[in-house]
Amino acid sequence: TKLLNAYKKIKKNDLDNYTDDAQIYSMLEEKINIVEGDELNKKITTKKEFDLITKMLEKNNATKIGHGIDFHKFGEGKNLVIFGKKINFPRGLEGHSDADVGIHALIDAICGALNLGDIGKLFPNTDPKYKNIDSKILLRNVNQLIIKNKAQLIHADNTIICEKPRISKYTLQMRKILSDILCIDKNCISIKATTTEKMGFLGKEEGIAAISIVTMNKLN
Repeated sequence: TKLLNAYKKIKKNDLDNYTDDAQIYSMLEEKINIVEGDELNKKITTKKEFDLITKMLEKNNATKIGHGIDFHKFGEGKNLVIFGKKINFPRGLEGHSDADVGIHALIDAICGALNLGDIGKLFPNTDPKYKNIDSKILLRNVNQLIIKNKAQLIHADNTIICEKPRISKYTLQMRKILSDILCIDKNCISIKATTTEKMGFLGKEEGIAAISIVTMNKLN
């Protein structure tokens, strides 16, 4: 109400002489509280200022989000490998490669952020050269694609879904493996696990699923 009353004291033709509400409010001789601002919080008053900010934002990095998910069923005669770490467990996962469900979900998430399709497009299971391949090799190849596309991985949040095995004691080693391959700090990689409370094929211990969400910066 006070600010409205201050506006009423100004002639319409004189409005251009005032730069903001605070200057107009000061006409009432009321106390104005001043707080420290942020240089990044740019004030936009005119169209020229709007156009300038728009150009600045266009030059900045674009933030991209990628989502990946993968499933593998248990089988006999294979080692269990998750996020590049061999897990002490009597059963492994079936797949064309080493069936590393964690890395496969992570690759899909990265591909999504870079708009490169999915892991099957990059490394088709019909190609014999990928038979039983170590998925860490695939992830290294994907890391080269990140560099080629002028992008930067900022953070990767990963979830393993299974009843068994318990992976909590391995997560630090897994994060270190991924950070070495992707050339980022291990604190930028999160690995956690959950169960389905005995529901569904995962609850019946028929396999393992993984979900990955990545945040990336990509230069325009």
